[in-house]
Amino acid sequence: MQLPNNLIPILEAISNAGYQPLIVGGAVRDYIIGIEPKDIDVEVLGCSIDELEAIVSKFGPVNMIGKQFGIINFNNEFDFSIPRRENKIGIGHKDFHCTFDKDITPKEAASRRDFTFNSLAYNPFTNKVLDFFDGVQDIKDKIIRHTSNQFIEDPLRILRGMQFQSRLGFTIAPETMLLMRRMLPELNELPIERISEEFMKWAIKGQHPELIFEFLDNIFTYTLAGYTLLPDLIMLNCIDQDPQFHAEGNAALHTKLVLQKITNICNRENITGEDKAVLVFACLLHDVGKITTTKEEFVEKHNRIVITSKGHEEESARLALPILQRIGIKQSLIDRIIPLIRHHLAFVNVLNLTANKGRRSSLLKLARKLQPSTIRDLLYVYEADFMGRVPYQETIQDMRNRCEANMEEIKELSIPLNIVNHKPQTILMGRDLIRLGFTPGIIFGKILRAAEEAQDNLEFIDIIGAEEWLNNFLILINE
Repeated sequence: MQLPNNLIPILEAISNAGYQPLIVGGAVRDYIIGIEPKDIDVEVLGCSIDELEAIVSKFGPVNMIGKQFGIINFNNEFDFSIPRRENKIGIGHKDFHCTFDKDITPKEAASRRDFTFNSLAYNPFTNKVLDFFDGVQDIKDKIIRHTSNQFIEDPLRILRGMQFQSRLGFTIAPETMLLMRRMLPELNELPIERISEEFMKWAIKGQHPELIFEFLDNIFTYTLAGYTLLPDLIMLNCIDQDPQFHAEGNAALHTKLVLQKITNICNRENITGEDKAVLVFACLLHDVGKITTTKEEFVEKHNRIVITSKGHEEESARLALPILQRIGIKQSLIDRIIPLIRHHLAFVNVLNLTANKGRRSSLLKLARKLQPSTIRDLLYVYEADFMGRVPYQETIQDMRNRCEANMEEIKELSIPLNIVNHKPQTILMGRDLIRLGFTPGIIFGKILRAAEEAQDNLEFIDIIGAEEWLNNFLILINE
């Protein structure tokens, strides 16, 4: 394993002092998988936390905030820890009694880790991987398997299984699913921040976020009566869609395809972090409103009974809000996600207009409604939704061509308005009214609201036109 140059002398100093430093956890897992390790954790056997601090602090600043858990952070780069024994003494996730023991063996230390691929350790001096629980074989077989029965002591591991499945595309072992089902009631004991952290990893790091449906089906459909997590997603499996528009099948199958597409788009456009999370959550929940709006009705245009979901965009936005709050997504992200859900079909309505002025006006109004998200964000969601279907009586390439043509048309209309990545710039502002001799007061708000609406209707496009509009507006309201 290639280790950072500034880590090697610290490892050598620890070893020269008679202790055994091992690279552990995700770095070893990623090394075996073939992913470049990013976060490197070092577990040191045979020493106390004070002895470890004395060695590591010689090389630079250390943060001792995790000292009570046997963890030292070096220079915000590496975590050094000593192995600990944890005895569960209650129901909650914090109800553990931790003890530190210099005599803990590498196998004992590995046994307390959640999954076998996370129980791997690497000896940097012998260049050997320590694999006590067949973690390497599980990586080869693409299996997520618990390391030991200590797994049941922390319910957060259920959600860690969910996000690792999304990241790696692995299958959860049947025996691990059984343990997860037993642990479900204790999920209620987790603080919302811990739940949110795992869902954010699912969204940001996931390359297979669609597997959340498999996870929910396998874990939560066997749960105790009345206990659910994301029940709305489970219900999408029961929501049929009209085969002419969604040949793939039910709403869950469509959502899985959309999640695949948005992941590909984020990889293509190098969209990462919270920006990716916003798009992934918007795609996950964009059709939950179909649960309450789907019905069969005769549509004269098609001359047949059609499965419809009229108004599902607004209903999806309404249902998405408590779902996102329930899993702890922070409000600044929710504020970006909800408009994308509410308006995910808006481009269809824009393109159905025949006059370019009407299209541009609609896009100006849409750009305001999307804030703090943007037209570009919605284009990504639109592309994922459009392509997240199995085509009906056309080829995938034909469908792709239609999608790209529609997106290009939206861009061509939006770029001159400078609203692809921005909210429309307000032309007539309060300072302009003051410059024109108006005194701030109630009339200000009335004028500015009317001016914004007129601007969005393309009644003026610059400050000169705005002043002409203002004169006409004042005449109108004084009549």
